[in-house]
Amino acid sequence: MKAGRSLTRCAVALALILGISACGERPEIPKNGGTALLVIDCQRDYLQANGRMPVAQDQAGPMITTVNNLIAAMQKQAVPVIYTQNDFPPWDFFGNLSRNYAASRYTPGQTFDTRLDDTAGIYLMKHRPDAFSNDEMQSHLGIIDVSNLVLSGVFAEKSVLGTAKAALKMGYKVTVISDAVAGASDAGRDKALNEMKVAGAGIKTSSEFIGSFGQGA
Repeated sequence: MKAGRSLTRCAVALALILGISACGERPEIPKNGGTALLVIDCQRDYLQANGRMPVAQDQAGPMITTVNNLIAAMQKQAVPVIYTQNDFPPWDFFGNLSRNYAASRYTPGQTFDTRLDDTAGIYLMKHRPDAFSNDEMQSHLGIIDVSNLVLSGVFAEKSVLGTAKAALKMGYKVTVISDAVAGASDAGRDKALNEMKVAGAGIKTSSEFIGSFGQGA
């Protein structure tokens, strides 16, 4: 009897360990999944001239227009759109100080830029550059059967770059829309685009991507 109970306990313990391990695994990426557009951190503190950490202002307006055009094109094809939004907690004193308190939780600057069409998809909050730092990102992509990611947003040198590298490392196909990302400067944006290209991302203009999207882009 004692031996039987010991075996039962061992079996239960093993099942619990395996269950915990399985829960921690990321879902597999579909080999021939669909496409999703990621709109990264298009928040007021980054895109408006009076924001706490604005991108180059000659890039901001054109980028927003291009992102809205991309969103409209995706909606015509019933392609999912996912918005990411930085959400830095107020108790992150040193981090907030280094960011000039940009995108701090509960502040007006954390909200999306009013020029952005922010009604096309779901929002995922994060407090690190890489959008996959929120585990819900990959979980959601698995649910909607996506393996191809189209990236837009800010900062090209930080969140877009970090998200692109993380996605490529996981096995996603990544396309970055060059005129739908903005950075602190032209040089910074262009350097980030080149770094993403070297890492394995495709770089296309919005015209190139939208023009070819229905034909297997």
